[in-house]
Amino acid sequence: MPRRARAGRLGRGEARRERRDDVAASYEKQTGYALRDLDFYTLLAALRHGNVMFRIARRAAHFREAALPANADDMISHRRMLERMPAGECWA
Repeated sequence: MPRRARAGRLGRGEARRERRDDVAASYEKQTGYALRDLDFYTLLAALRHGNVMFRIARRAAHFREAALPANADDMISHRRMLERMPAGECWA
């Protein structure tokens, strides 16, 4: 039996597929507060996550669990998405 049928809620994959505007509209409806600058805060969160991923990769290299790549930017797993975000290419 699918998880959605058991719990009556969206599964992780279904929740991720919701568009950002739908989520923002739902939030505003439930709280009465309109989200502002969603693109900025989404980019900020992605950059912070990139920093965490970079530090994890550096730690793995320090303890010889992984080799350092020739380009340090390659240590960020979602680098290509981060490069496209400022141009607005990733927004749903």
